[in-house]
Amino acid sequence: MADTKITALAAITTVDPAADVLPIVDISDTSMAASGTTKKITSNQILGSGGTATLASATITGAATVGTTLGVTGNLTVGTNALIALPATNRVLINQSAAIQGDSLEISAKADSGAISLFGRASDNGSIISFRANGAVTQKAAIVGQDSGLSFRTGTLERYQIDTTGISTWSVAGTTAMTLNSTGLGIGAVPSGTNKLTVNNTAATAAVSFLSTGTTTAYNLGQFSNTGGSLYFGVDNSAGSAISGATAYGSIVGSSNSTNLHLITNNLVRATVDTSGNVGVGVVPSAWISGWSGGIIQFKNGTAVGNPQNGEGAFLSANVFRDASNNDTYISTGFATRYRQQTGVHAFFTSASGTGGTTTSLVQAMTLDASGNLLVGLTAAGTTAAKTIQIANGTAPTANVTGGQLYVESGALKFRGSSGTITTIAAA
Repeated sequence: MADTKITALAAITTVDPAADVLPIVDISDTSMAASGTTKKITSNQILGSGGTATLASATITGAATVGTTLGVTGNLTVGTNALIALPATNRVLINQSAAIQGDSLEISAKADSGAISLFGRASDNGSIISFRANGAVTQKAAIVGQDSGLSFRTGTLERYQIDTTGISTWSVAGTTAMTLNSTGLGIGAVPSGTNKLTVNNTAATAAVSFLSTGTTTAYNLGQFSNTGGSLYFGVDNSAGSAISGATAYGSIVGSSNSTNLHLITNNLVRATVDTSGNVGVGVVPSAWISGWSGGIIQFKNGTAVGNPQNGEGAFLSANVFRDASNNDTYISTGFATRYRQQTGVHAFFTSASGTGGTTTSLVQAMTLDASGNLLVGLTAAGTTAAKTIQIANGTAPTANVTGGQLYVESGALKFRGSSGTITTIAAA
């Protein structure tokens, strides 16, 4: 037969790798002819004919599965460890020759570059890593990188974000719960001023609680509350009720900016600081006149210590305070007294018994002045007097006492002895 040239061969546009075949001559099979037998071979048989296939390049336009579908039952290696598929263990390795941790996908960084780069579509303005249950369409969680920063989501809701300036934001149910910026940490608010910690609660409940649950009862070891700006220590909150109904083992309570501050132990007010700065121990301080305010400590039994009005020194009083109208007023029913140190003078005041809430006029009964003069019933010593005893006219005693009584009557100094004898020591 003469040589024949085959021309006008048409290109095959679609090839079925399992059905379309190539003819070959199997020279080892001489069952039909001495020179060998003609047989067919498919594309799958060609690719799987050897343990290793070396390709200059390969493009797969359809689905590709490493394993029995492509006839590759061993490992598939692309490049020099650039990509290794291990079908026997369902693992993929990138830039490493063997599995290190045994994870399904293991990636090693190349040189100083990152291990993974994610590129989203141009219209996406970023990229996303989604976490889903096996075979599920619904996203369980995601990490999203965009121009605005990096965000972490559960479901479709953002829970945490780091923006391009480094500000971190935590969100709950779509509402900002906490913010960390260059100023500090804000819980329920953006950090303000120079405060390193800003806490805000829009509800009428505690803003900060420190809880100890080591026993069957929970205790607020410290609690800040926007309900009057309260601070609690050791509050029994075992019933889970509002703090106002619990036993406060120790607390500082300010009901508002315009009222008093209370120190409480065992749910009882032990001390109160009023808006003028006066302190009441076991009692709310009386309404002292402003000139005396700001440094007075008043006790439950009516005793008070502090600074006298418009001057240096100190005073100690019992059952009396100076009211807003500048009147001495009984705290409760009984006698009233005051001892005052001021400008080098020791002055002793007294008043008869009176009714609580009514005014009184304290009498300066005795004075020791800066010159050393002791004045009985007088408020000022005679001119140039020093180191003297000066006695005002008094009422002559009508009863005897053990010892004797020294007094001044009508300007005369007299002495009444224990038997009733009256002796004039000096005439008027």
